[in-house]
Amino acid sequence: MQILNKRWDCRTIAHNARYLATIGTGVTIWNRESLEQIHHFTGIRWIHDGVFVNEDVLMIYTGEQKFYFLSIQEKRILWAAPRPKELATSGDMHCCRIPGTEKVACVARGKKSLNDLFFLCIDWINREISLHRIPDCYRVISSIVWTQELGLTFLSYQAKGDNMSHVHRIFQVTEIGTFSILLDGEDSQIVRAYSGNYLFMSDKNELEPKMYVYALEQSADADHLKLGIPKPLPLPTIRMNGPVGINRRRILPYIQWIDEKSGLLTICHTAEWIGICDFRNQKLIQEYPHSSVYYGKILDDNLLLGCAPGFSVVPLGLKAPE
Repeated sequence: MQILNKRWDCRTIAHNARYLATIGTGVTIWNRESLEQIHHFTGIRWIHDGVFVNEDVLMIYTGEQKFYFLSIQEKRILWAAPRPKELATSGDMHCCRIPGTEKVACVARGKKSLNDLFFLCIDWINREISLHRIPDCYRVISSIVWTQELGLTFLSYQAKGDNMSHVHRIFQVTEIGTFSILLDGEDSQIVRAYSGNYLFMSDKNELEPKMYVYALEQSADADHLKLGIPKPLPLPTIRMNGPVGINRRRILPYIQWIDEKSGLLTICHTAEWIGICDFRNQKLIQEYPHSSVYYGKILDDNLLLGCAPGFSVVPLGLKAPE
């Protein structure tokens, strides 16, 4: 395992064809082929993630619900976009690039309540931000993704009042801010992740919980989705101690990264273990004990880890699943 940098806690990783960006207390740009460090950006607080909008420009968004567009070639911030007044000063945003454009789509939190959420379309070239309140949205947003089949979609969910079931909705959204609900569900299972064509859910069995993957199937008229047959994933659980007088329970790992093209995902257990799973063929491919690991994704047949010591690389030698 190669440790590339010991100074910055790497929480997540963004990349394009030429560059790799590690994101933690700063933004470090690497040459994707040689892993040579190109530049380190500082002065941005509470960084959550980033999206490359073209070969040179990286958009960073933060826990303060702010956006920054960085030029790698010029090694400077091109635009520190003002936060729209409707947004809260803190929140867990989710963003993705709109393919065929250099615009970024975001879902962000408003000020009024936990259900007050907005869809933003950010045009960094013209320095414009359009903003639309999302109707009938649940409290938690897990992701906003683009697929060839559905375009831009995102998932919202929350526990129901009786705390025995969860409700979830998958929204389809246009660039001009019109919304339609493709899936409206209620289940005793807990939503764990969404990737566009797949929904991952787990049951509440405290003795040995299981995680399932559902393929999302389009209706004949393509105006709604339905869940396919659930497939259990062979993911290990770990025992967690509860408060005094409460029985121990077993918990599942967290899904960190999903790639629908390869059918692979990475999973992480409380900063002590990371694994790779072929979710279409229901196989746990590899496991790695690793202290203080927070995030992992696969790029160019390498497992890239964000961890307390820094940014780590594990060569995999994997063949893509059939």
